[in-house]
Amino acid sequence: MSSTSRVPHILVIDDTLEILDLLQELLAEEGYRVTTARAPLDLTQVHALAPDAIVQDLVFAGTPEPGWAFLTTVRRDPDLARVPVVLCTGATPVLRTPAIVDQLGTLGVPVLAKPFDIDDFLAV
Repeated sequence: MSSTSRVPHILVIDDTLEILDLLQELLAEEGYRVTTARAPLDLTQVHALAPDAIVQDLVFAGTPEPGWAFLTTVRRDPDLARVPVVLCTGATPVLRTPAIVDQLGTLGVPVLAKPFDIDDFLAV
């Protein structure tokens, strides 16, 4: 397979199995290779997967700290900083915090609030 015909790989991280199943099926139907995880991965795992994009939730086990830590760690890693990250979360109170909004803007991370429109998700 030549590099021009390589299938883009998307890493989806969410602790809700139904969301993982939905996104995996949706993205696979759109022609993407998809890897799912129910919790944030460590950087070694992310490097090994070499995703072309990451779709992640913010809240894991009832708290946004693991998702936020993963997001900022990925953004600060020199090799992963180029990988687009989309935050797909239902944590709307957290997303209304001005400091969080500013940080997401600085990190260049688009946000899709759950429940989201499938067409909006695919556009991002």
